[in-house]
Amino acid sequence: MPPPLIFIAGIEGVGHHEIIECLAHDTRIKVEEQQIVRWEIDTKYYTASVHLQSWTLRPIEEGGGCSLDALAEPPEAIVLVFDKSREASFDALTAWVGENRTVIDNSVEVKLCVANHVKQRHRDSSEGEGGALADADPGGVDLNGKGMMTKFLEWCLEEGFEPVEISTSDA
Repeated sequence: MPPPLIFIAGIEGVGHHEIIECLAHDTRIKVEEQQIVRWEIDTKYYTASVHLQSWTLRPIEEGGGCSLDALAEPPEAIVLVFDKSREASFDALTAWVGENRTVIDNSVEVKLCVANHVKQRHRDSSEGEGGALADADPGGVDLNGKGMMTKFLEWCLEEGFEPVEISTSDA
């Protein structure tokens, strides 16, 4: 019997691959699409092996993305990741959940929705080619305000997802 599967998904650039790389504690790993990575969980209370699988969803206007029906076995857990500075990344997740509702409601035991603070970096042009890195405004809607975070928390409550806020830029 294979280890339990944890499905981690989000649109391009939201940090879902980086989460797997951090969990695996292996800086040599560069997670690629649909790659399965073994994760050994070792606490003072228990030890467990699980598989982490990353999927990149497409924005709504491009058709969403993968179907959980395509997997041989449904995952034990789903971790959905969005960039809290890009509303489209959250909208893509909510649409994807709607498309996969039957499998999620009937088979998935653990459901997390991660609001990731993704800092994009750019070179300060005043510093020339070897210029200093500076924080870049990622554009899009500022989701740090109460409006979007309220929307996120309400959606998690309605859909049975545990809300989590992280910053992979600090990893």
